[in-house]
Amino acid sequence: HVTVNAVLNGATVATAEADYGDIFMEYLPKDLKVGADLPKYTVNSTVSPVYNAGTGLASDRYGTTDTDCLEVVVSGTNAAEYTAYLQDMADAGFTQVFSNTVEGNDYRIFQKNGNTYYFSFQPSTNLLRVVADKASTGLVTDLTGGNGTVEPVIYQYALDFTKTNSQTSGSDYWAIDCGMCYIIRLADNSLFLIDGGHQRQSSDAALDALNDYLHAVTNTPAGGTVHISGWFFSHPHGDHVYMTHAFLEKYHAQYTLDAVFCNFPSYQTAFSGNYDNGTFLMKDTVNAHYPDCDFYKLHTGETFSLPGVDLEVIFTHEDAVQASGSTSFTDCNNASTVIRTTIGGKTVMFLGDINTSAQSVILGRYSSTTLKSDAVQMAHHCINNVPSIYNAIAAPLLLCPQSKENVQLNSSKTTNHNNAVNAAGNSYRTTLYEGDYNYLLTFDGDEIAYETAGELYANALYFEMPSILQTYTGTTTAESPIDASLLTSLTDLSGYIIAKSASGTAGTSAGESPQCIFDGKTSTKWCETSTASPYVMFKTSVPVTVDAYALYAANDTANHTGRNPKCWTLWGSADGESWTAIDAVYNGQMNTANYSQSAYAAGAQVAGCSYFVLVIHSTVDGTTMQISELQLYGTVS
Repeated sequence: HVTVNAVLNGATVATAEADYGDIFMEYLPKDLKVGADLPKYTVNSTVSPVYNAGTGLASDRYGTTDTDCLEVVVSGTNAAEYTAYLQDMADAGFTQVFSNTVEGNDYRIFQKNGNTYYFSFQPSTNLLRVVADKASTGLVTDLTGGNGTVEPVIYQYALDFTKTNSQTSGSDYWAIDCGMCYIIRLADNSLFLIDGGHQRQSSDAALDALNDYLHAVTNTPAGGTVHISGWFFSHPHGDHVYMTHAFLEKYHAQYTLDAVFCNFPSYQTAFSGNYDNGTFLMKDTVNAHYPDCDFYKLHTGETFSLPGVDLEVIFTHEDAVQASGSTSFTDCNNASTVIRTTIGGKTVMFLGDINTSAQSVILGRYSSTTLKSDAVQMAHHCINNVPSIYNAIAAPLLLCPQSKENVQLNSSKTTNHNNAVNAAGNSYRTTLYEGDYNYLLTFDGDEIAYETAGELYANALYFEMPSILQTYTGTTTAESPIDASLLTSLTDLSGYIIAKSASGTAGTSAGESPQCIFDGKTSTKWCETSTASPYVMFKTSVPVTVDAYALYAANDTANHTGRNPKCWTLWGSADGESWTAIDAVYNGQMNTANYSQSAYAAGAQVAGCSYFVLVIHSTVDGTTMQISELQLYGTVS
């Protein structure tokens, strides 16, 4: 027997002389820690330390926020104790506002005094997860759809994917083999968007094309206002969020945005370093241009509806929090929120970028009975190998956020794709590759129908160069560079060059391609050794008149002066068919200092050009050619 002062929340609540164990168990029950108004849980369980489950549209880049959601895991409990606790919640005045049971897994939402708590009880592990949701501006489960007059459909929108075996150097700004974007047109003609592309897929031309496409699929006149009911983000990696920032920064005046849907883990406490800047740029842009936008932090087991579309949350990173109060994940791809849509009775599963760890958690909770779907978005651009979940989903239609070429050129991607195709023995599966076409999915038949839907904008960026352009037709007179200060009176046209359109003679390595002369960096270069007259073709977003231009020497030109171009022709065209020489130089006498600029006046002012070709007919020593940048100066026609 001892005398014990039992202290609860800083106040002495009882003093007694009794058996130590009795007093300890009676006066120190399990505090759920995430809400002072929550009843105490049974003493037979263990409550984890608090896990920071992340915030909403607030930026937690530099620290935690007032809207960080808090999670605890109750272990060592059971169904009977959980049921008793639900009664304790009711007795304590909590209102249950949502419940759902899937394969015995129980999901509920309770509210009291303006506080919202999400419950997830998993009987197979006897774990109860409780999340205090401080981020959501409302209950996503209150979204119950609505009426509409158009057919709800899904578009797999094509992004710019480059070859993973040729343009993968970091020096090539446009090299990218990830990113994904899906567009759901709802029954009220508003849109629900899923993710977006990488910074390298967000050129002005790409943003313009997406703007045109969203107006087209909603039959909205150019410049008119398109209604976005929601934008969902699977996880906070730049290839899924950056384009949203760039797009809304440029076109926010043409769009209304009702809500953002996601469940990002905490940058500060869970996955610091696994985010990139695009996540915070997206949040900043939404907050700046849509300050009244709602936010819904999705939790597993929740269901909601938008006009013509039902949605369910299959998995979030909260499901991987352990009894220790820490997550079992180290890879933010595994923190992808998995959702499933249902349109016309047909289901599409969106896996984001999950890997094997998330796969294990999902399959530990659900069987194929729950997961079976009619279509599935392949995880992580075919980079991750998760055949077991494809086996459970057993979908005959695969949506691949990758180009077919990249899948075929990369052995691991090929293997991962084939494993998905052959999962559950379904060799009849069809794959729609996002990098190749825009696809329209419709849901009014016995199975999901698909068709191509609109030409890829990038197809219009490339054109054929007449072979005659490779023949030099200029004078035989040496030409010295002009005073570069004369360029200051002209408009720098670099911002109008569509860098993604650049194509031509391949460089000596993946990092020395012709695209490098439009990346704004003299530290990169186009270097070529094998072709007599290497060339680069490119377009501008508007017609321009070139009055002068500049070529830049490369990083080691001082040691290799013979690599400077000597004879070249710059061609221009308004239509890609009829060509005129803007300038033809026989002996350009370029400066030989590393990174140095050599400027030249146009020999002919050709108005209204949108198509250009630069052909290098010879170099100083007649072998290797290199330049680091090409800049055009003049006027916008």
